[in-house]
Amino acid sequence: MDEKGKQEIYDKFFTILNRAGDLDSNKKPSTANISSIFVSGMGIKTLFSASKKEIKELFYFLDEKGIQFSSITGMQNGRGLPDLKELDKFIEFVETKKLDLSSITGMQASRGLPDLKELDKFIEFIKTEKLDLSSITGMQHGRGVPKLEDLKEFIEFIEFIKTEKLDLSSITGMQSGRGIPKLEDLKEFIEFIKTEKLDLSSITGMQASRGLPDLKELEKFIEFIKTKKLDLSSITGMHNGRGIPKLEDLKEFIEFIKTEKLDLSSITGMQSGRGIPKLEDLKEFIEFIKTEKLDLSSITGMQSGRGIPKLEDLKEFIEFIKTEKLDLSSITGMQTSRGLPDLKELEKFIKFIKTVEIDLSSITGMQSGRGIPKLEDLKEFIEFIKTEKLDLSSITGMHNGRGIPKLEDLKEFIEFIKTEKLDLSSITGMQASRGLPDLKELEKFIEFIKTKKLDLSSITGMQASRGLPDLKELEKFIEFIKTKKLDLSSITGMQNGRGLPDLKELDKFIEFVETKKLDLSSITGMQHLRGIPKLEDLKEFIEFVETKKLDLSSITGMQHRRGLPDLKELEKFIKFIKTVEIDLSSITGMQHGRGTPKLEDLKEFIEFVETKKLDLSSITGMQTGRGLPKLEELEEFIKFIKTEKIDLSSITGMQKGRGIPDLKKLEDFIKVCKEKNIDIKNITGKQLGLEESLKLAKSL
Repeated sequence: MDEKGKQEIYDKFFTILNRAGDLDSNKKPSTANISSIFVSGMGIKTLFSASKKEIKELFYFLDEKGIQFSSITGMQNGRGLPDLKELDKFIEFVETKKLDLSSITGMQASRGLPDLKELDKFIEFIKTEKLDLSSITGMQHGRGVPKLEDLKEFIEFIEFIKTEKLDLSSITGMQSGRGIPKLEDLKEFIEFIKTEKLDLSSITGMQASRGLPDLKELEKFIEFIKTKKLDLSSITGMHNGRGIPKLEDLKEFIEFIKTEKLDLSSITGMQSGRGIPKLEDLKEFIEFIKTEKLDLSSITGMQSGRGIPKLEDLKEFIEFIKTEKLDLSSITGMQTSRGLPDLKELEKFIKFIKTVEIDLSSITGMQSGRGIPKLEDLKEFIEFIKTEKLDLSSITGMHNGRGIPKLEDLKEFIEFIKTEKLDLSSITGMQASRGLPDLKELEKFIEFIKTKKLDLSSITGMQASRGLPDLKELEKFIEFIKTKKLDLSSITGMQNGRGLPDLKELDKFIEFVETKKLDLSSITGMQHLRGIPKLEDLKEFIEFVETKKLDLSSITGMQHRRGLPDLKELEKFIKFIKTVEIDLSSITGMQHGRGTPKLEDLKEFIEFVETKKLDLSSITGMQTGRGLPKLEELEEFIKFIKTEKIDLSSITGMQKGRGIPDLKKLEDFIKVCKEKNIDIKNITGKQLGLEESLKLAKSL
């Protein structure tokens, strides 16, 4: 083979070595990982012929140590291959001290191997001061190990951070690759932050790797934010790592947002770390959103941190959504922060969903922020769900935002559920958005439930979306319930989705209830899903009820699952009831679980009843738990009753708790009764409701 042929092989082999050097860390390997080590201009031929043996040795060495080649190339950038003996000492030092290799090599970027004595002193300082190594090395990125004489500055800097109780990472992130900031400048900056009562992280995030901002510029920026009453974090998030935005551009942008009445956070979220968008592009984008009548937040959420999407691609995507008659939010939710999906992949996915006839939202919810799932994995998952006859939504709800669960783990979980004869929904509800539970922990939990003879659903309901409870804490709670002889379901219902209550708070609450001789279920029913009420508020409420000599159950029934009522509103309501001299229980029964009615609506209703000379209890009985009736419908109903000369109470009795009946069906019912010569009261007295009463009349 001639020299030219050999050279071609050398070049190709060298390229392969380069690619192998970063294959673990990059999906698309570059060809510069090895060549970056060498001084530019050496040329591949000279470089390779001079270093073939050394390159191979370096590969074998790093492979033996389990270190990626790319880990050391940044440190050796432009400095040639490291001495293997020195590199070995360095690696040994890092491992002995249990250091993060990337932190040290980042600090040494383009500086080669550090002096181990200097590094040792530096690490000792970090440990003594209990500092986060990565924060300091990030600030020192490319600047090397600070010399001991410079450590005095470090000490002063750290002392200031501690005294001011600042978040170290915020400052070091701002100073990444810039070293320690001048203390005087830092003090001035922090003083400004305090005076203006700003969120430090918002400003330092905007200044990431840019150092301390110019205070005059920052002052103007903050003045503008305050004048326009903007959310600072929205703007600084959009300008993350970009520094203070140009005020002229920001003014134009905000003007456009206000003119178009847009949600600022939607746009700034889409532009996170990308700066103020070009107004022309933004205008085009918004015009399209309006024309297509799209939900802006769905698109901007999908584009979070990705900027304005290309309009051609967006148009194509929306066209597909329309053609397939899909719920846009389901797809954009799945694509959160991932940008527009690949339409070919989306088409295959939708085709599969339609073929297997499953609920799209269940799958997209499970894939929230994860993109389109791999069809092979999805097919296996759905096949298992169908074979086992499982409720798909229970499993996908448990895996909301977590992707398709590993089939082996899911099989194990379902096997356990079957063996223990558990209600699947109880466990998946407790694990909502938390993924499959640890089976060992679940086994311990179920064993505890059985041993204590507890109602599983009470505990899992209390733990809804919170995962398995701490068994020690659960045991204390159950012990408390037994000692106080309480109804477990009353307390767990009140705590539904809130987890185990604070036992001290619960003890005070129970003590108050017992002292006042209150019906516990009335209070816990009112507080269902709302947790233990604040004792001060509860005391005030009970005092009000006692002062006004009210029936507690009437009020708590009206407030069922709504929490303590607003006392001002309740007082107005009671005052009105007394003024018009009506039965309180009639109104509170009608308002069961609906809270205090609006006084204007109640006044209209009472006025109507009085004008029409109706029996109030008949109407309120019919409306039990349904709230105030619509007056137009009530008027039509009363008109029909009068026309047909029917006893109002018989119909309202039949409709107790069912509301105003459908007039066409009521007409049919009356007609059937007349044709068959049936006494209406014989049927309405059974209180079956109109539907069943009509069936009964027809059958006689």
